[in-house]
Parts: sequence; structure tokens; C-alpha cells
Amino acid sequence: MASKTDITADYVRSILDYDPATGIFRWEHRTDIRACDNARMVGKIAGSLDAKGYRRIIINRRNYAAHRLAWLYVTGEWPTDEVDHKNLNKDDNRFKELREATTSDNGCNRRTRSDSGTQLRGIHLDKRYGRYVVKIQRHGKRIYLGTVSTAKEATAIYAAAADKLHGEFKRLK
Repeated sequence: MASKTDITADYVRSILDYDPATGIFRWEHRTDIRACDNARMVGKIAGSLDAKGYRRIIINRRNYAAHRLAWLYVTGEWPTDEVDHKNLNKDDNRFKELREATTSDNGCNRRTRSDSGTQLRGIHLDKRYGRYVVKIQRHGKRIYLGTVSTAKEATAIYAAAADKLHGEFKRLK
């Protein structure tokens, strides 16, 4: 069975036009499909949004994530792991908003859970004692950072740890 990386950058560039400034893919004229399909597709925006909000493009009956195709198109190489959307917009495939990431890096660049009681990342209020507990996670390990009396202190502790552990992938909210 062919892998998801069986198409080359040259092939993608021959059938799609990608604008790195807008992140939009458009179909080019193809010699490997019927003329009526070319007439219908050339110049149209490629792909559609999936249930999770990512743009998916079907090439030769295979489904590809547009952000991974953008990486291939610009760099000439398939990403080695994941491609992260810096601004968290899953359909924003501008190249400046994409970066290679590990699964752990990608996890650092997520929004705070909507069911978080404090709405602060890595911080929860222990209602029994009225104190804020601060934790951070990296590479699947949860790290206890301390317990403090104010949300401001907790935020400062989390921000310092996120700076050190998550670097460019840190997200505080």
C-alpha cells in the first residue's frame, strides 16, 4: 500500500498553485484527468473543511491535510512529524503561520480547556484550601510547580515554566 508521502513536491506543484501569503491552494490544469474535470476545477480553491476544521485536499483518491501539503510545496520535503498552526486557526495555511512540531510541541500550543474553572492554563483552584495549584506538562509527564495563594502568582509561575519547557510553542491562555 502506498504511504501518505507517496506524492512529490514537484507533482503537487504541477497540479496545485499555492500562495504562501494567503495559504490558499488552487487547482492547475492537469493532464492526468478528463478535460471536463479540468474545465470544472482549474482556478477553483482546492479542498474542503473536515469536521475538525482542517482543510483537506483529495489527490488521486487520497486525502491530504492542506497544511502538510503547504509544507511540502514550500520546503520540498514532507514534514518529519506534525505541522502546527501558530495562531490555532486550523484553516489558516499561510506558510508564516505553520511550523514543524512534535506531538508534544503541538500539545503546548493549545487553548485552555473550556471547562477549566480558572480559565488559566495549568492552574486550578483547590477549593478546600482556597489556594491555586500550578502544574505543567511536557513529553507526557505532569510536573507539579507549587501551590500559591493568588492567581497572579500562579500565572507568573506557570509562565516562567512554560518559557523554559515550551519555548516558542508556549501558550498561556
